[in-house]
Amino acid sequence: MKRVAVLSDTHLVSLGSGIGFLRDLRERFFPDADALLHAGDIIGADLLMAFDDLPVFAVRGNMDPPDSLLPIKRILQIEGKRVGLVHGFGAPGGMEERLLREFAGQGLDALVFGHTHYPLCLDHEGVLLFNPGSCTDRRRAPTHTLGILEIDETIRGYHIDID
Repeated sequence: MKRVAVLSDTHLVSLGSGIGFLRDLRERFFPDADALLHAGDIIGADLLMAFDDLPVFAVRGNMDPPDSLLPIKRILQIEGKRVGLVHGFGAPGGMEERLLREFAGQGLDALVFGHTHYPLCLDHEGVLLFNPGSCTDRRRAPTHTLGILEIDETIRGYHIDID
């Protein structure tokens, strides 16, 4: 089984304090993770150095620099499962349907996204839709959260309240 940490919408700018925050987050909440997915709005991609010994897969969000080398979306193979990764766009209403259309015909087992800052974990016709929320900017969510995916024959997701 693979255990994958999931972040989105971290909106961290300061390299020094940002890396410290992310390393602390890892030590406290996902020290045994096999990989990390970041669903965009990293702001400073150098902050991903906080996970230098962990495979990191990230996409660009709407607040990331347009000259970022991060892709807009990607599909990963993890334990034989196809996981789509994208930030998201537009208003929160209808987000899941818009993103599912972006990956139509790709045979996804899970779709990981961010943008809304609101945690979500639900099955949509056999595809796990998963948003980790935000560990730094909860907006309308009740708490600051991050996500964990456990992947083997199935994909299970859950959220960790870090408050």
